[in-house]
Amino acid sequence: METTIRDDNVLAYLGASKGAPTSVIAEVFFSANPQNGRPNADAMGAARRRLAMLERASLVTVANGYVVLTETGLRAANVERVAPVVPRDRPHHAGTLRAIEDFKLRLPFRTAVLDVKLEHSVRQGRIGGRRVHKGRQLGSLPDACVTIRSSGGGTEVVALEYVSAKYTDQMILDKQAGFAEHFKRAVYYADTPATARRVQRLLNEACPCI
Repeated sequence: METTIRDDNVLAYLGASKGAPTSVIAEVFFSANPQNGRPNADAMGAARRRLAMLERASLVTVANGYVVLTETGLRAANVERVAPVVPRDRPHHAGTLRAIEDFKLRLPFRTAVLDVKLEHSVRQGRIGGRRVHKGRQLGSLPDACVTIRSSGGGTEVVALEYVSAKYTDQMILDKQAGFAEHFKRAVYYADTPATARRVQRLLNEACPCI
């Protein structure tokens, strides 16, 4: 199968994110026609049809609405295999991916996204330019780190956390304290309006619900 540029982008995205729900793939890659940019009235249908083709080519596996790369897909995307997201963690993972996309949409005009790293990638790399050493306690790492460049040329690494209803008040406060060690700014998202109100009360921070 000869892949398109969008196919290659989907494979790279799946490799970087350790898999994703079909709904997120549809939102990120199929919400608009790649030829003319017009909104796609059936993004989910388009995503399912294209993912089915990629699955027939043995590049991805689609099961229960969740898409992961096969060994062939990993080689095509030139990424190393990492531990998959276990089923119980997939709702939180999907929320994080949606939060990243929403964060991008809210950025000021001419602010560019330079890099996005999910927690597993941050653990293997650096925080704020400093190497993360093996064995270091990293419980306060955010769900994602987004590096942005403003219109003035300055760069910033923003911590992004998707807060679900299972987070206790103390967990939220501990997260904030941990992020303050490494990041100048943290952005929070919530799974429900009730969770968003709790984050706003505890941290006095805006917390969109997605």
